[in-house]
Amino acid sequence: TELYQYKTLNEGNVAETAEQMLQDLQIANAGVLDSLNIAMNLADEANEKGVSNFFQDRIEKHKKNAWMIGAHLK
Repeated sequence: TELYQYKTLNEGNVAETAEQMLQDLQIANAGVLDSLNIAMNLADEANEKGVSNFFQDRIEKHKKNAWMIGAHLK
């Protein structure tokens, strides 16, 4: 639909192994973290504390996910 053109993450390949899927997830999660950090900085610049806090919460969750994925891949 209309929003599809704005996607920033690639679709995964169904035929991949579990390890390849986790590697793809790790890359996608890093991209989401980058986007969240940009959004949080913009909210800070606009003095939108509530929005900034929302992004900070999401960043913490994605950092935890990054750690869990990385630990699994080791």
